[in-house]
Amino acid sequence: MGKNIMKKSFGIAVGMAALMAASAAQAADIKFVNIATASTAGSFYPSGIAIAQLITDKLPIRASAQSSAGSVENVDLLRNKEANIAMINNNVAIYATKGTKMFKGKAFKGLRILAPLFVNVDHVVVRKAADIKSLADIRGKRWALGPPGSGTMLSNQSIL
Repeated sequence: MGKNIMKKSFGIAVGMAALMAASAAQAADIKFVNIATASTAGSFYPSGIAIAQLITDKLPIRASAQSSAGSVENVDLLRNKEANIAMINNNVAIYATKGTKMFKGKAFKGLRILAPLFVNVDHVVVRKAADIKSLADIRGKRWALGPPGSGTMLSNQSIL
């Protein structure tokens, strides 16, 4: 069941991205759309490639996915008009629009949410030998939160 919901959500998001790209293309005669994603090792990059391929196949627009440092950089890429579409974790989008956390004093009021792509599920995985039974047990331990500037790192910081 969860897999079908994910596929439907992704399909809806891709359709909405295509419609938005088509509307933007008609309004500004855009011939190329750049989609900012994240590192090539994560889920944003292959999703961005799939969306770019659909846009290219279905619309009179060429689209391409660009790897980046993640959600925080993607906000700046949009703000600086270096990307037309960007994948951004919801918490980072909220920080950007409100001008809080790493965007303190530089709110991005022009940011618009196009569509949710998928639900993030966070997993906390430890070695058995680490003798960690709960999140409280990680105090004082080395912990990998995610790549700097990534939505993953910021989400994990909020959780932990």
